[in-house]
Amino acid sequence: SSARILPKHMALVGNPGTGKTFIAGLLMGIMYKIGAVPTPNVVEAGRDDLIDRKSEARTILKTRRALERASGGVLFVDEAYTLLPSAARPRGRDYGPAALRELARGLSSGSPLVILAGYSADLQRVLAAEIGFKGNFLTRIEIPDPSTAGIARMFFSKLIQKGLVPGEGLTINYVSSLLDNNTTEDWRIERNGYIADLMMNAVRSELKNKLVGGDAFSKESVSPRKLLAQPGQKLPMNQVEEVVVTAEDVQNAITAGL
Repeated sequence: SSARILPKHMALVGNPGTGKTFIAGLLMGIMYKIGAVPTPNVVEAGRDDLIDRKSEARTILKTRRALERASGGVLFVDEAYTLLPSAARPRGRDYGPAALRELARGLSSGSPLVILAGYSADLQRVLAAEIGFKGNFLTRIEIPDPSTAGIARMFFSKLIQKGLVPGEGLTINYVSSLLDNNTTEDWRIERNGYIADLMMNAVRSELKNKLVGGDAFSKESVSPRKLLAQPGQKLPMNQVEEVVVTAEDVQNAITAGL
């Protein structure tokens, strides 16, 4: 007898800001390269990409087209739990279940390979659904909440990407300590990796305030002017001075409230 073909669909589970979408993007990029799927087709879809608010029939057709575009490749459904019925939506006009049923129809064939992402409790409701999801997602990747040191590393990465230079004393340990002392664990769990974006925006505001106030760094340097540049504004080509972000800048940004 032929060996049973195990389902290879995957579920990415984690709190907000833990990088589920980023990890899904990495997985979609390598599945064809490692031979997990026969074609390089990749489709990323959310609720709005699968639901047609006008009718259930149109929703089924819209979902089917997403499956067809991803055929032989990978379909990533972000926040799949939003397709579940909700009391917040008008009765008789919530077509999420129709989209889920259409997704479930093709799971046994393995084409496309489906990656679902969402929060643990909500996504488990989808994975346990008897309409065809149950037993088809044997690979479940739990993504942990980042530590404050992890968030600090994300912040430093964004800082460097913007062409800003960490000043003396501005270290991962220092930023981690600031987060530990000025935020609560519950607040961090609700945001996780998004905190690095909040910090970056707050630091940019600090730099703008220093520029307007005529503080230590040069008004002729590139980065502060970029920070203040309006869309379409041209910047001088001969400005090359680095902008240093100090430990005080980051401390002010965090203690002022993210």
